Amino acid sequence: MLIDNDRYVRESLTTFFGNGQYKFLIFKSAAEGLNSLKYQDIDVVISDYFLPDMNGLLFLKKAAVQQPKIARI
Repeated sequence: MLIDNDRYVRESLTTFFGNGQYKFLIFKSAAEGLNSLKYQDIDVVISDYFLPDMNGLLFLKKAAVQQPKIARI
């Protein structure tokens, strides 16, 4: 999972990871990412620091509460 509010970053990484064997979820806000963690089986979360609704470090802390074993970057 990638959380980044920059459209160009999201589009670039969608292109890069889109052809792989892994499911790659991309969201533009922390709220969307946290909601997805409730329903998705996620292995790794990558977050930008500058998000519209909270900073990336706070998002990663909240993600760890929901899924403690998830890798966070």
